[in-house]
Amino acid sequence: MSTSPPDWGPPEGYGPSPPQPGARRSGLATTAMVLGILGLFFVAVLPILLVVLNPFILLLGGLRPIVFIGLVLAALALLFGVLALSRADDGRAANQGAAVSGIVMGAIGVLAAWPNAF
Repeated sequence: MSTSPPDWGPPEGYGPSPPQPGARRSGLATTAMVLGILGLFFVAVLPILLVVLNPFILLLGGLRPIVFIGLVLAALALLFGVLALSRADDGRAANQGAAVSGIVMGAIGVLAAWPNAF
């Protein structure tokens, strides 16, 4: 009679760690942060770069379409940030910092773009 060696399994401490309760990340918060960054880029950085690289852009039609795109992106960042923050307050998401940064960048983008977008 031949006996097979016992199945010991993997050593302790080498498997994937179990998921932590309440550590789910919210995609809304990450979306808010990314949209806030893009909104600020379209509102503040891109118009300055375009004027420096091509001063005639002001004569050709201006920067209003670019600033309007930045306004839309910043407003979406503000909306998604508020939704993600409410999820984080309810305990359904863990990345409250990304939600707050999306709200702050979205608010700054909207306030900076509003006078120049229309």
